Amino acid sequence: RERQGPPGPDAGRLLGLEGLGQIVRAVGAPVLAIGGMTVDRAAAVRAAGAAGLAAIGLFIGQGGEAPCRAVPLDPVVLALRRKFDTLP
Repeated sequence: RERQGPPGPDAGRLLGLEGLGQIVRAVGAPVLAIGGMTVDRAAAVRAAGAAGLAAIGLFIGQGGEAPCRAVPLDPVVLALRRKFDTLP
């Protein structure tokens, strides 16, 4: 798990991309990356071997008067697919 902001009360040890890669190599099942996901980080997550990623904060707007609002999904999903997907 890699995180940008402060960890919540249930947060364990943060493993980062190196730890993610170790888990991917150690298990015989697809692994999803979760925590601190950004569009810019998606390519590194893929390179670490993750089968995908899970995100909440990525889809929530930041700042302004309404810091917790949904953002339009299409641009975020398209940007993630450009960084993560292997298919054209």
